[in-house]
Amino acid sequence: MKTFGIIQREEQRNSKREQNNDKLENQLSGTKQQQNLMNHGGKHNGGPFLNREKEALKKNLKELELSDANVQYVRILLTGQIGAGKSSFINTVNSAFQGRITSEALADADTGTSFTKTFNPVISSKKEDCRSKPSTEDLTYCLVYVIAADKVSMMEKSVIQKMRDIRQKASDLEIPQAIIMTKVDEICPLVRKDLRKIYTSKKIKEKMQQCSNSVGVPMSHIFPVKNYHEEIDTNDDMDVLILRALTQIVQIADDLLKRRKYDLEKGKTASYSVEKS
Repeated sequence: MKTFGIIQREEQRNSKREQNNDKLENQLSGTKQQQNLMNHGGKHNGGPFLNREKEALKKNLKELELSDANVQYVRILLTGQIGAGKSSFINTVNSAFQGRITSEALADADTGTSFTKTFNPVISSKKEDCRSKPSTEDLTYCLVYVIAADKVSMMEKSVIQKMRDIRQKASDLEIPQAIIMTKVDEICPLVRKDLRKIYTSKKIKEKMQQCSNSVGVPMSHIFPVKNYHEEIDTNDDMDVLILRALTQIVQIADDLLKRRKYDLEKGKTASYSVEKS
């Protein structure tokens, strides 16, 4: 009887072990399924605080009043190499506002095909559609370079020089500049797992510094983001990063609008021609 009791207790222990193992496997399986869903782009809610911040950013941008009441919008010019993420950035901004994945701007980074406009040759002032005296709304208020984080250190000298030439010309026209640094998840495993570590990542900061050194844009005007690529639903973390960057860029543009308005009111001569609307 004693031997039977020992065997019975041992069987009970084994049964409990099996039950615990089954529970552990189910938990791990659920975790893996959840992780796979997130990796594939499943709906990810960053919590009530993050969601409130996202909605507040969207509301502020929609209700933003520009410094000049006569101006309805400010033009922001995106420039960058093929595959850097210009079209994807536009789509990501739109997705953040719509609350769903959109693809209004054609994007194809894999084939090396450009879907954005190429200005070649330079427009002639003799053409009828050339405005020698553009209105306030026709002017560019911020030049944004879109640079892929995983390609920063591989940019050819000729490309860097071209960007510097563009920067110098924009500076001559008093146009402020910023950088959208895309594909941050490609260079930092920590950020790939948790996008909220983007501002504490040493690798991200190093790439931002490289961008600043190469193009000449200050660190305060460099915004690391992750564009939507293969996701099927929006993500609060990604949306907040994008909306923060857009808010900063719009504020930079509005600062120039304010200065140009002041110059026009004071009759100051600027490096651009403006036709009062």
